[in-house]
Amino acid sequence: MFDTSRSSAIGIVQASKLILPGLVIERKAQQRAKNSPPDLAVAVDFGAFNLRIAPYLRSLSIPVAYWFPPGSWRRTTPSERILSAADYFISPYPWYAESLREAGANADFLGHPLLDQVRPKLTRDDFMARMGLAQDSELIALLPGSRGHEVQYILPVMIEAAAILAQRQQRLTFVVPISDHYSGDEASTLVSAALRSCASKGLPKPDIALAKASTQEAICHAKAAAVCSGSATLEALIALTPMVIVYRGSKMMKLEYRLRRVNIKYMGMPNILADAPIATELRQDEATGESIASNLELLLEGEVRERQLGHLADIRKMLEPAGALDRTADALLAWFLRSQGVGRDLSTAGRSEQ
Repeated sequence: MFDTSRSSAIGIVQASKLILPGLVIERKAQQRAKNSPPDLAVAVDFGAFNLRIAPYLRSLSIPVAYWFPPGSWRRTTPSERILSAADYFISPYPWYAESLREAGANADFLGHPLLDQVRPKLTRDDFMARMGLAQDSELIALLPGSRGHEVQYILPVMIEAAAILAQRQQRLTFVVPISDHYSGDEASTLVSAALRSCASKGLPKPDIALAKASTQEAICHAKAAAVCSGSATLEALIALTPMVIVYRGSKMMKLEYRLRRVNIKYMGMPNILADAPIATELRQDEATGESIASNLELLLEGEVRERQLGHLADIRKMLEPAGALDRTADALLAWFLRSQGVGRDLSTAGRSEQ
């Protein structure tokens, strides 16, 4: 009914722009559900919308399952608002499923689906050839985020970091995956401007390529990565790619955080899941070209790299076993049939029939 791919914001200023469109969509979704009720509703993350619409669906006696309930990574007791949002929960993190059960909810942990999804479609050689990068070079991935404001503020300092590293080390190449939600032309313009700025500082031009919709290849084949805080940090964790986590925003965002006195312990998923500083986080003014370059250099060889790799492997095990997508589909179907009073042995049901 609606494309929510651009309904993402950080901070009050950006989120306020989405309130009115969100209310309109919510109202239309309620009308659609009332006039043509579905047999089953599956909410996926997106708490700003789903925590509002899900109780309404339940009031219409529509069974609601919540996959990825909001804040699943937290090791806290789920709120009453979350508990009232669904009849069945599937969390991608084992501790949150346990917290839901302890609170009286019907909840399962079936593994994290990214374990099956974070894998390259191309070999390293094919990917490097496609990007026009030297096969015998060390690849570093620069992931500036998917939101427009993230790319605008983060990509230029990542390019500067690449230029600094190119000055210090030979045979380094860089790839910048660009989200489908961001214009490739705009990204190219940003890169060109950043390279001109680097040249004015006497820095060399790095061997760099923009890659549209190639995040998984970049993460999986890179020796190390600079990653905007967000889901890409979890993808890098699963790929066991050492990373430095970066976030920069506008002056308005910095002012908002100061006024609200927001205290965020960790912003990258590896650190959040471990509740420890596994990967270096560089925030706002700390995220300079020099600081990003220095931290990436430590991840290419040596003790810092090996220590982070060990921690990433330990955290990755928390998300196992693989195969979560199949198990989730089976669990949702089995729960729905039981809720309708229909008995069925899924072990003998053909996958195509399901």
